[in-house]
Amino acid sequence: MAKLRLLILMSLVLVLGFSVYSQSFTPDKETFLLVVDVQGEFITARFQDSIVEDFITSVNSLIEQTDPAKVIYVKAGAKALNIGTGGIRVEAYPGPELDSRLKMVNNQIYVKWKGSSFSSGKLMEFLNKQNARKILVTGLMAEKCVYDTVLDGKKRGYEILVLPDAILGESPKSKQKILRKMEKNGVRILS
Repeated sequence: MAKLRLLILMSLVLVLGFSVYSQSFTPDKETFLLVVDVQGEFITARFQDSIVEDFITSVNSLIEQTDPAKVIYVKAGAKALNIGTGGIRVEAYPGPELDSRLKMVNNQIYVKWKGSSFSSGKLMEFLNKQNARKILVTGLMAEKCVYDTVLDGKKRGYEILVLPDAILGESPKSKQKILRKMEKNGVRILS
């Protein structure tokens, strides 16, 4: 029976193009953990509960293994045009709250207004003060904000790491495709 299960799993890997990753990575003392866009409204609207639970478990495991001073939460903010009698102005909103299942070990929460987390000036100030060099990126979506963040981080000279279990994608196939693109751009994909 075990051989049959292994054969089925290997067939799925070959047919669907999935890579098999295990979460054996433990962050070292120099690694900062960047938790990107793990906002409740973003997750519950898009994914099945079982997928979300596995993802949250993976991210929380990394948070627990990382020095709390090196865990950084980033959430997407929103801007809206406000048209009123006083004229037109752009107003900024902090965006949805972080998912309540996410383990919070500090208050280092930064709001970003663009795809890349590194677009936050306050985040960059924090990283510069800490002399950060190695950053493990987690969160969602693999094809959008995670991708923008890892490429921008590489351009800024950081060593960027990604653990596939700790990111969510539109689909397993598109996530695999984007992981391959990340790897081609010098991002270290952990297994």
